[in-house]
Amino acid sequence: MSDNDTLVEPPLDAEDWEIAFAPYEGNPGAALRLGFNLMVLKSYLAVEPLKIQAAIEGIDRGIEALFPHTQFREVSYDLFLKVVEGRLTLEEEQILKAMGIKF
Repeated sequence: MSDNDTLVEPPLDAEDWEIAFAPYEGNPGAALRLGFNLMVLKSYLAVEPLKIQAAIEGIDRGIEALFPHTQFREVSYDLFLKVVEGRLTLEEEQILKAMGIKF
């Protein structure tokens, strides 16, 4: 590796999962349900024929269900999607920061 190369961690590393699942501490039933759902999505990506569209639709439903638990519920679902997809413009970012929305 040259001196100019930067190390980029893969998405969804162990620390990302620990942070994401911290709210499940003390709620083993919900954690188990999420485990089932993740395994269903995994199976859609591992079976022949692939069920990629079904996996995408399941993830989309999960994102929709997550939205009401964010600060964006008071702002905009479209802006929520832009943030989580990494498509937020600089102007939109400034507006959200001025509104006190953390992301």
